[in-house]
Amino acid sequence: MQRIDSWQQYLDLKAEAKARGLTLSNLYFLPGQARQKIDAGRLYCRRDPAGAGWLLLDESGGFYRCYYQLAPQTPCAPVQLDRDAVIELPFRGGLGPAQQPELEQIARMGFALGRESARMERPAAGLPDSPPDPPGVSVGPAQPDRQAEIAALLDASFDRLYSFLPDGAELAGRIAAGQVLAAVGQDGRLLGVLNSSCGHNTACIDQLAVWPDARGRRVGAALAAAYHRLYAGRVRSFGHWVDLHNAPALALYRRFGYQLTPKRANEYVLRLPATPSSPGAHAPAET
Repeated sequence: MQRIDSWQQYLDLKAEAKARGLTLSNLYFLPGQARQKIDAGRLYCRRDPAGAGWLLLDESGGFYRCYYQLAPQTPCAPVQLDRDAVIELPFRGGLGPAQQPELEQIARMGFALGRESARMERPAAGLPDSPPDPPGVSVGPAQPDRQAEIAALLDASFDRLYSFLPDGAELAGRIAAGQVLAAVGQDGRLLGVLNSSCGHNTACIDQLAVWPDARGRRVGAALAAAYHRLYAGRVRSFGHWVDLHNAPALALYRRFGYQLTPKRANEYVLRLPATPSSPGAHAPAET
């Protein structure tokens, strides 16, 4: 495995991929993001010993997020890595013959389906009236002194391989910008949190989580309502990704007028034998 130390080295890899006809690719991140990863020393290249192509490995929070350039004709060899890894395969509608060569190569490398995600969206106009906060619950912008509590709730609620959880610096920036909402009980305990982002006239819920013993009290709905109030008048639409098998999350968002779109993204995981194999090892979250 070789670390990519320069932008030119990255460009040379892409040129080699084109020359070799490596047509299967999920290399969808923007050039600016690749530069950031290279500058941070996070990007590695692993060539397939069978000659089927290569993986770009983004070292991300104790695991690898994988991007690939592969040949559809040459079968990949199984991948041996020093930590868990995940490959994301975006597509529209159902998986069909166009994706079959990629799915076969991903399976040959040893990755298995972990999560099936879908995009939900709704226009910013015509939002339903916000319900009042539940009794004994206060919802508002998260305060900086709650960062550790918020991080603990997110870590307990989501598998990092799937969820693009913010690191400490990113979470601090989101809190300072007012993009993180907290639901707090009368005793001052953090009950739930919503982490959001905004870009291209669209607001997005990145994570929404409620501690298991606080569920059933409309905490998630109160956080979602506060989120919509936060961005109303500032964006044209709301959208986010949701686990297709998370029925409570789907029901919550549908109550706010969200509809599923044809956009899908499946995550395929490779876990070390010594780690828990089930993505359900964490407490189920609301989204």
